[in-house]
Amino acid sequence: MVGLATSGGFFLLFSVLGLDNRVALSIFSGFVNLVPIVGALLGAVLPLAQCVLQFDTFGLSLVVIGSSIFLHFFVANFVMPKVVGSRINVNASSATIGLIFWGWMWGAIGLLLAIPLTALIRIFLASMPSSRKWSNLISESPMGAVTRISISNRRRNRKKTGA
Repeated sequence: MVGLATSGGFFLLFSVLGLDNRVALSIFSGFVNLVPIVGALLGAVLPLAQCVLQFDTFGLSLVVIGSSIFLHFFVANFVMPKVVGSRINVNASSATIGLIFWGWMWGAIGLLLAIPLTALIRIFLASMPSSRKWSNLISESPMGAVTRISISNRRRNRKKTGA
């Protein structure tokens, strides 16, 4: 879905610029742009070549490169953490910090494993009552006081009934 939305953004840009082959170029750029780190440059290669072949001005080439970098930055830092984080119950800020940390630790492999590792840390923290507040800090939908009260009430009722 994110690749299609990014492709739509590129399609609008390429339509405004008047690039030929805008549909194929926007689909290519939208999906290649999802590649971590080098996606912005890879996604700009073909549109840049089309721009150089079609127009005589260098300014439009800079617009293509700049927009590719901007869309890559926006999608990688705002859209992807929000979309992926909501599926695994990790908030966007924690997902972004996880991407930065694990990418710094392990490079490209860290970027691929960042969201699952951050989710694993959240699950581990949620499993221990003493660290549940830290789990709530990185969770998209924290376990509220009502949930904690109902869990503790169930435990008390089990002890009273002997179940």
